This record gives sequence, structure tokens and C-alpha cells, in this order.
Amino acid sequence: MDRPHNVPKLLIKLMHQQNQLCPLTVDVIHIGRSEECDVILPNASVSRVHAIITKEDDQFVIRDNDSQNGFRINGETAKEHVLESGDEIHLGVFSLVFLSDRLEDNYYRGRSVTYLPLYNPKIIESSDDSTFAMSMRDKNLLARKSSLLYHGCITTNDGRFFYPEENPLTFGKNAVISVSHWWVFGVVAEISWGDKAHIIAKSTWLCPVKVNGNNIDKQMLKAGDKVQVGNNHFTYTIRQEW
Repeated sequence: MDRPHNVPKLLIKLMHQQNQLCPLTVDVIHIGRSEECDVILPNASVSRVHAIITKEDDQFVIRDNDSQNGFRINGETAKEHVLESGDEIHLGVFSLVFLSDRLEDNYYRGRSVTYLPLYNPKIIESSDDSTFAMSMRDKNLLARKSSLLYHGCITTNDGRFFYPEENPLTFGKNAVISVSHWWVFGVVAEISWGDKAHIIAKSTWLCPVKVNGNNIDKQMLKAGDKVQVGNNHFTYTIRQEW
């Protein structure tokens, strides 16, 4: 199999697991719950053959295959779409990001993807053989949860963005986000995913952690919250990239 950085690929975001890569090395890619699919997504929210990606000239086109729950591209419902690098496909409970074979597409949100493991559907617990028909309320709730999980980010005063997703985002000395204060030794605060929202938690009583001016030990974040860790100030935002 070609290495992921030499070919177009799907970055598959998995709930409670490390992201994985699926190189697109053939011209027709079937996506669905069936074990006969090229990209297997074993969950009841996914039809047996849910969608098909085809390479047409130098483009990749995704089409719905009369699935029960359909799919969304960058948050919008679609039946057919010419994929551009960075497009996010929401399909059932899964989120897949299309990345081209350009050098810059070896990175996603500032992080290299070439060292991620290749996709292995066996690590996902399979659901029963019947497709679960999601209600509009279920779809809206899933869309909201996915938006918070994948687009919630910390914005710095100098315009940088840090996306926790499901990976702990640390503040402190030798942490993901460096902060200054008299009493910064190691990690002083951390943002993690709490199933419904991102949560910031204080790791030590020596360094102040505030949300909207109030000292906190642990608090759920919402869009627009002003976060202070030590002497540094940040904003938690829901940043749609499309």
C-alpha cells in the first residue's frame, strides 16, 4: 500500500480513539457498514453501502447510495459533492476529512497526519445488521455534538488556534500551550472532552485559572468564554472552517 503522504486520503475521526488514515488508492471507493466495502464503518447509523467515492479525471466525487441517514459535507446536507481538500464528511456517527496528495495536505490543523496509523475497522465495536434510522432530532443533536467536538478551539491573542478535539490540551511549562506565571511548574490546566462539551480543569492550586473572570477548579466551556491561565488570556470559540 502506498504511504499516506503520496496519495489522496481520508482522515477518519473516531470517538474516544486516535484519528486514523485511509489512503485512497483505487478509483471507486465504497463506504459503508458491510465488510465488502473499501472503507468499513461498523455502526448502525451507517447503511451497508452508504456512499461511493469515485475518481473522475483529477477529481474525487462522493455520492449518496440511497442510504437511510444520508451525509453532510461541511455541515450541509448533500447527495453529491466534488471533494476539495479539507472537506469534512459527516456520515452517521463518523467524521471523515478528505485530504489531497499535495505536500501541505500532510498536515491537518497544524499537525502531521503521515504518522497516524492506517485505518483498522476491527478496533470499532460493530453494531447489529440493521440500520438505525436517525430522527431529525437525533441528527441535529449529533451535528451539534460533532461541531463542538471537532470545531471547539482555543484562540490565542496572537491569532493561533489550538483544537483539543478528544486529545487533552495542556497549559503550563513544557505543555502544548505555554503560559507565564510565578508558579508554573509542569501542567497547570488541561482541556478535555466531556462527552457533551469541552471541559477545562485546574491541575494545581498555585496558578490561577479563570473563566470569564471567575476562579474555577473545573468548568464546561461554551462559545465565547474568556479563559485565563496564569498571566495569559485566551478565548474558547466554535470555529467553522468552511
